[in-house]
Amino acid sequence: MRTVKRELSNLNVACYYGCLLVRPADITKFDDAEEPTSMERILSNRCKNAVDWNHKVECCGFTPIKKIFC
Repeated sequence: MRTVKRELSNLNVACYYGCLLVRPADITKFDDAEEPTSMERILSNRCKNAVDWNHKVECCGFTPIKKIFC
């Protein structure tokens, strides 16, 4: 098996938290539910270009779908 290595410092990375990773904040106690930064802090060591975007805490729709089909 061959290991593939790629330099990450030139990539632009947008983190996505969705609505479930950091919410409900009183239960997860993980990060700020409205302005989370934990992924950006982790990536800052390897990737210098973590970009901010408006939809990083938007719902993907999984929860309503899960309630319908499960």
